[in-house]
Amino acid sequence: MQNQQQTQSIRLDNNNYLKAIRIPIKESFTTNRREYLVYPDWTFQQMSSALSPQITTDFNAERTTFKLIPYGQEESEYGYDISRFEGVQIREHWATVGEMGFYLKR
Repeated sequence: MQNQQQTQSIRLDNNNYLKAIRIPIKESFTTNRREYLVYPDWTFQQMSSALSPQITTDFNAERTTFKLIPYGQEESEYGYDISRFEGVQIREHWATVGEMGFYLKR
């Protein structure tokens, strides 16, 4: 039962199924943290568009004022945002880092 709550599947046109993965988003320089379900084949831009309404509510942030900074950078919360990953799928980036997650920077 717990496993069903943690993952969801979607059916693609080619009859493949993808499981959603749980990723953390932590507000920079705070202890505020939330987890969201995303699909590995989404691009970073698709993920941002899909999660923006929920992020604005959960973190009380305006859509146009926050940026998502991927984990795994030496600069951590000061690193570059996802705009640098135009067209890159989440799974492609995930293969290069040990942990997938994002900092929310205002």
